Amino acid sequence: MTATPPSDSAPGAGNPSPPLPGRNSPPPSVDSAAASPSWLIEADPGSLAAVERAQKFLANSVGIAAVDIQIEEVEAVDWPDGSLGCPESGQMYIQVITPGYRVRMRSGDRTYEVHTDDRPDGAITLCEGGPPGLPDS
Repeated sequence: MTATPPSDSAPGAGNPSPPLPGRNSPPPSVDSAAASPSWLIEADPGSLAAVERAQKFLANSVGIAAVDIQIEEVEAVDWPDGSLGCPESGQMYIQVITPGYRVRMRSGDRTYEVHTDDRPDGAITLCEGGPPGLPDS
């Protein structure tokens, strides 16, 4: 399941719902998602803990303030092994399907992807095709 902020509320929907972020509104930060129901919580309540872990991990890993990190996408994933989809050369990983999350975040002009398992204190890694935090092209 992928959770992204809704672009607009559906026209003609039955019951009115609370206002949703518009196309030009950034997704809420983890702090605002924790304070009130949001697209993230509605999409998958278990993803909130993964997003909070991922945001703190990214902030500590690359030395940026957590408040400067915007959540772009959250996806529940069954990783093929314990590498969480980011195998490192020379490392061995448990060969078992590992449920977790792919969390895509942005800070300034850089996009980051953090992979987690689904345990509160489980495995987490910064994973990208190249060096972390390359500017988008």
